Formats: sequence, structure tokens, C-alpha cells
Amino acid sequence: MRYFVHMPASRRHHRFSLEQYLEFEFDHVEKFEFVDGEIVAMAGASPQHNVVVSNITAALHGLFAGRGRVLGSQQRIATADGLHTYPDVLVVCGKMVLVQYKSTHTLHFPSMLVEVLSPSTRDYDLGEKLERYQTIPTLQDVLLIEADRPDVRHVRRTAEGWETRRFRAIEDVIDLAGVTLPLAVIYADVPEADLG
Repeated sequence: MRYFVHMPASRRHHRFSLEQYLEFEFDHVEKFEFVDGEIVAMAGASPQHNVVVSNITAALHGLFAGRGRVLGSQQRIATADGLHTYPDVLVVCGKMVLVQYKSTHTLHFPSMLVEVLSPSTRDYDLGEKLERYQTIPTLQDVLLIEADRPDVRHVRRTAEGWETRRFRAIEDVIDLAGVTLPLAVIYADVPEADLG
């Protein structure tokens, strides 16, 4: 489920500019996406989701040490087609390109994005959001991770386009640009997870 920001009736169908969104978000503690002129509140997360995000962040820090920077869910990104959102984890290999608005920054050109799926956002994350992520010219890998069971979709750019591989066994290992990421690391200590 996506929650739209409560606005007075006269402004509910109003399309906001990017600057209006940035100003709105600057004035709020909560995080919001900017989707085709609409400001959308981002949903909260389960304990399983949070543990998976912590695990993947720690693992990627180790795997990409000296090769890239790993950032968490407080970093806003922009896609080539104008979506502004907060992935759960991201990796930047190469120069960090940041656009500043007041004291906030939007990152452009990540190399890898990670989304831990929630029941309320799964369809959006696997559909429209993934398609929009794929407009980022520097993006090489997207991990779409179920929080409550071993199930990871690895979407990667190839010479022929995008390909998706799915990993569902806790013994599986994902190859990410020459480094390996075991599912056992992603799902370590996840509460009430069905690890098969």
C-alpha cells in the first residue's frame, strides 16, 4: 500500500514541482517519494525487514571496501525519468554525484540498489519502481529481497539488456560484480523467518 500525503481537497489532484516536493520534504521528518508530480509517504518496516537491511548493509560494506561506497535508506536518489525515492541500501562505485537542496542531497548514478520487499509495496517495487530504476545509466545490479523467507531476485545489466536470476535456498550464493553474497548472510538472525 502506498500512502498519499493528506492534502486539502482543493490540492489533492495538484501536480507538484520537484522544488515543491523538496521543500515539503525538507519541512518534514518522515520520508516521501516524488512520483510523477505526486508526493507519496513511505511506509514503515517490519523487524524482519530491518534485520535484512542491516545484514545486507554490513555485508556490502565488507564486499565493496575500497571499490565503492555503501549508503543506507536515508539517502535519496533520482532516476533518469525523475523518480525521487529512498532505496533500502545502495552502492556507488566511482564518483558520488550529489545535487543539494538546502541541507539535503539527492544522489544520482548509483551502481547497485537494494530493496527489501514489504507486502504493502511488493507489486510497486517489482514493477514500476524497478522499471524506473533501470533508467539509471550507471546501474548494474538491483537486489529485490523478501524479508520473511529466502527469496532474492538479482536483476543485473548485461550486454543484451536486463536479466533476472532468482535465489531461494539458504545455501545459494549471489555473484555481484566479482564478489559473492551468500543468502545465509542476508538472512542471519532474521526473526521468525522461514529459512527452509
